[in-house]
Amino acid sequence: MKDIYKKRALDVSGASKQSLPHRECRLRALRSALTLTLILALTLTLHAQSVFKGSALPNTVNTAYDELVPRLSPDDQTLYFVRFQHPENVGGRGGGQDIWMSNRTAEGSWSPASNAGPQLNNVHHNFVGAVLDRGNALLLANTYGATAQEATPGIALSRRSGQSWSAPTTVVGDKAFSKDSRFIDFYATPDGSVVIVSLLTDINGKEDLAVCFDQGNGHYTPPQPLGDIINTENGYETAPFLSADTKTLFFASNGLGGQGDADIFMSTRLDDSWSNWTEPVNLGPEVNTAGFDGHFIIDSRWEKAYFVSGPTPTALGDIYEIPVQDIPALRREGPDTLQIYTLAGKPVSLDLSPYGISAENARFVSLKPLDGPGLITPDDGSQPFAYRPANVFQGVEHIAVILCDPPQSDNCRKVIVEAHVGKPAEPMVQRISLRTPKNQSVALPSGIADLSLDETRRNYKLQPRSGGDLVMPLGATAITYRPANDFVGKDSVRLYGICPNGETSNCLKAVVSIDVYDVPAVVKIDTPKVVVPVVVKVDTPKVVVPVVVKVDTPKVVIPVVVKVDTPKVVIPVVLKVDTPKVQNVRISGIVRDEVTGKPLGADVVFWDGDKAVGTVKSDPSTGAYRMTLPSGSIYRVEAKLDPYYFPYNDVVNTIGKAAIKGEVVKDIPMRPIPLEAGQTFVLKNIYFDTDKTILKPESKDELTRLYDLLSNYPTMEIQISGHTDSQASDDYNQRLSEGRAAAVLTYLKYKGVMGYRLSSKGFGEKVPVATNETDEGRALNRRVEFTIVKM
Repeated sequence: MKDIYKKRALDVSGASKQSLPHRECRLRALRSALTLTLILALTLTLHAQSVFKGSALPNTVNTAYDELVPRLSPDDQTLYFVRFQHPENVGGRGGGQDIWMSNRTAEGSWSPASNAGPQLNNVHHNFVGAVLDRGNALLLANTYGATAQEATPGIALSRRSGQSWSAPTTVVGDKAFSKDSRFIDFYATPDGSVVIVSLLTDINGKEDLAVCFDQGNGHYTPPQPLGDIINTENGYETAPFLSADTKTLFFASNGLGGQGDADIFMSTRLDDSWSNWTEPVNLGPEVNTAGFDGHFIIDSRWEKAYFVSGPTPTALGDIYEIPVQDIPALRREGPDTLQIYTLAGKPVSLDLSPYGISAENARFVSLKPLDGPGLITPDDGSQPFAYRPANVFQGVEHIAVILCDPPQSDNCRKVIVEAHVGKPAEPMVQRISLRTPKNQSVALPSGIADLSLDETRRNYKLQPRSGGDLVMPLGATAITYRPANDFVGKDSVRLYGICPNGETSNCLKAVVSIDVYDVPAVVKIDTPKVVVPVVVKVDTPKVVVPVVVKVDTPKVVIPVVVKVDTPKVVIPVVLKVDTPKVQNVRISGIVRDEVTGKPLGADVVFWDGDKAVGTVKSDPSTGAYRMTLPSGSIYRVEAKLDPYYFPYNDVVNTIGKAAIKGEVVKDIPMRPIPLEAGQTFVLKNIYFDTDKTILKPESKDELTRLYDLLSNYPTMEIQISGHTDSQASDDYNQRLSEGRAAAVLTYLKYKGVMGYRLSSKGFGEKVPVATNETDEGRALNRRVEFTIVKM
């Protein structure tokens, strides 16, 4: 057996150093045995080399030291791998394994590798188990403590921050593994939902494979053994790799026989138990040698495989590549299979050129439906053959076709057409919102969903309750919605028309939502200016007038004093008195979910008659809002929180005591809209840069609301769909829509939503909700939605 570091990445350096001397003794004994059987060994080696198809990666990756554990980024452009005992490792030649990385060049080769740095590497054994989140996150072997000595077996997570990586945080600690087994090696699927681990189960070096499942928030289930078909009694099984559909497992084993020390094997999972597998198949001498072979991975296109090999028992490891088609065990047996995708009742042209068949010249020899009602028929388009599913068929069906090209030759090929027929796309539904005061009719816009007046008269339905009716007299040029007497609330009209694809039933074409609001009697008090008559009394001072009276008797002068009172004068005075100016009043309260009591962030609008006089948004974390308005009015308050809640309408009185106190408390309970499978909601505040699929920070509030909704309904499952306008090519728009829907899904999974509750799909420009001829219409078509699949 070759050196233990050759075939796998160990947990911590302490454990590996303790086991190394024993392994070296065994290695020396093995070398002695090889000396006695040199001729046989050389014969086997030459034979293996004669059929070995692997090509060593260039010396920018492979060196005179061990290269192990290759991992590819999701776009296949970055290669992460391990170098052992390299002098440029963090611990030098005496330290553990370090993570190195290389980027694919424009010519398709690999750039000179560089050490990933001390953030990801320490003195222990480090390697990448999985590359997640479009290359922006890594699952790493072992925990990372505050000091190098604190590292323990487990799994850690690091995220890309600009050009560097964050400090790894533990997601699986050593307590997840039993005392009888120690974590050695692992591989995780690109979404991190499934982890295959290799556990050291005894002191003799026996390793078994087990599976762990993501439980959300970075927590995984305890390891579940893969069973006796995979795990042998006396050998070791390690270096796992799982296909993206989690069905096919590749691993290294020295307990199943083969070319030498350890060979690469393949097995397929037969059910959901994870212990029922097909008998492992040796990948053959094209990849397996007399030395250790393992760490097998395949790129995202399933075109090229990478693996580690030491072609002789004493050789150090290098990383090799090989085209998948050069591995006989991975070639398809039987006829070629052409997979196509379409919707029920919708034909699709066949492209047979990948199978060497010219679409213009080929002719049918035979056609045999194997398990469905569909047919393949000549077409008048550029492709002469088209698959036509039955109108009612949905599912997967197979049709065996034999064609010859050229027609008169014997160059005939058999192709199995595997048709995946999905549910027809829901008809495009136009959504319109109207508002009207109670007891007042409102006209619907003309030409809704291109429906004629006569067609609308025949096909409409009021839901969820008849709060009103449609008035459509003959000869009228418009349709009028008339609310029931004194009805206040939310009403809707559903309009139907002829379905596409020749269906006989009617399909939903438009939904008109009508908000019928109450108009309270508003009393405005304007205090008139008051004129107050004031009477002022003015008393003039008394005047004393000296009078001299002459008497002719002997000259006697008698002074006489006469008092004269002037009359009192009354002067009327008018004073103007202005009443005090109207004071402001503060209106505040809490917006909450009527059922759960949870605070909500809603738009709150205050109306004075038909005029909006104030708008405020409540705090999503507390539900609190505050608005200051002039007192002396009865305002109508309206709150909206689309799309999960009914609009709220009420009045708030600021007359009398409110004006004196200067404050009115008005709490707002909002009633949630009942949710059911099949409902679709637009995520209105999701933002991306132009032509990008990376979420902008401004999207956080809307995504948090969706996360909260999923948390409140733990059994809800949704499909996230991306849509674009028609400005670019079909292929580009399809990829862009898929990437944006996947970005929302990835964010929700990162927040802790279980993967089985989420799916994503891109529709490109196929499902517009408005015209693509205007900027406004194109903006509406660029959207991300989610549909409730299950409640």
